[in-house]
Amino acid sequence: MSHPIPPPAMFSPSQLPSATGTHADPLDHARSAILVPAALDENRVASILGEVMGHAVDYSDVYFQAVREESWSLEDGIVKDGAHSIDRGVGVRALAGERTGFAYSDEVVLPALLESARAARAIARSVVTILAPSL
Repeated sequence: MSHPIPPPAMFSPSQLPSATGTHADPLDHARSAILVPAALDENRVASILGEVMGHAVDYSDVYFQAVREESWSLEDGIVKDGAHSIDRGVGVRALAGERTGFAYSDEVVLPALLESARAARAIARSVVTILAPSL
């Protein structure tokens, strides 16, 4: 029976100055903006990484994306146009030897994260066979 590799350690990054001049922890911001709305926490993400790592994968990581953009167009002091967009997603990368698997979902929810993790692991573990041309 093989023993699963423990998930990578989660750590808190150093304190960075925020726009208001106070110090804010980027990990706290990520928790509240990305993980909490998706009903995820660091332990669940770490366990998913551990599951990926336990299957002939040398390294794996998770990338969360949350981008909010807003633009306004003025003409003679009057708003003529406005646009707003929010992009969110999660990607999982798995490395096995020289092979890399990457999968992404634009939904930050547990089922999408699990599916991305499984797909990245499968891609990284896949073996490509090159056949020589027959003469």
